[in-house]
Amino acid sequence: MKKILKFLKCKDKEEVIYKMRSYEGTQEIEELKELIHYISKEGIKRRDLTTIKNKENLLEFLKINLSPRYNEEFKILFLNNANKLIAEKTLFYGTIDKSAVYPRVVLEEVLRYNSAGVILAHNHPSGNLRPSKQDIQLTEAFQELLERINVVVLDHVIIGNDEYFSFKEEGLL
Repeated sequence: MKKILKFLKCKDKEEVIYKMRSYEGTQEIEELKELIHYISKEGIKRRDLTTIKNKENLLEFLKINLSPRYNEEFKILFLNNANKLIAEKTLFYGTIDKSAVYPRVVLEEVLRYNSAGVILAHNHPSGNLRPSKQDIQLTEAFQELLERINVVVLDHVIIGNDEYFSFKEEGLL
């Protein structure tokens, strides 16, 4: 902490907060928020996320990686048959309320990583967690497509306003 305070040329945390308030609404504060988000995201990546141990572990990872965002992003976590994380990848970037998702690209990535299971995830920048008709159809299509090559869709999670919706928990998978 001392090194950070020295770098910021502040004597204590209170001075950092005071300086931040004086920049409120400016480009600098937005850049600082982005930096803090990046640092926390990298810290989570470095922690033991090689295994999706439990729901909380998964949700922590997804919340950090998918919120807050201004546009939709569609991410896939690729797992082996022991539910160890092989890779995670944001495959599609969209607009404020939709993202084009291409099954062919998803299939290519699943085969590239030789996945036994996947977790689909995307965000809803609006904060509305209810899956759209397209979200439900897409999940069903992926479940059917991947089942043919013995890959299990373990869940599809929607993140919004630091909350989540799980297709598995809601009986939609």
